[in-house]
Amino acid sequence: MRTTTYARFFRTLQSATETNYIPGDAPAESIIGGKMYRVADSTLLATYARSYETFGDAWLDEDLYRSANGRLFLRIVGGPESIHHIGGVGGGQLLPLDAVDAKRWLEFRGLIGEYIAIFGEPEAA
Repeated sequence: MRTTTYARFFRTLQSATETNYIPGDAPAESIIGGKMYRVADSTLLATYARSYETFGDAWLDEDLYRSANGRLFLRIVGGPESIHHIGGVGGGQLLPLDAVDAKRWLEFRGLIGEYIAIFGEPEAA
């Protein structure tokens, strides 16, 4: 169930953003909506990975960054059987996020410590 929900969330991000999908790899920089997103100039905030050794062609890497100007974005890359594929070919892209989507990504991926470090302790249930 969680994978299906995340798949829907991820596809919504992709369809809402005009970004280049790069077969085989994720870009190190991209212009999205007239803004430059550059991994080298940004701070890595959180990482989620599924290794090739364990997941085979369904491997993936997702990294949450904050740009020098404070914009949040994901650098995603995955194998041909991962959620990060188009037409059976692995690859990746950069996806800008607002704070709400960044929180949702951290929640989906179970990155509790990173969530608290970035956004503070959430309200108790």
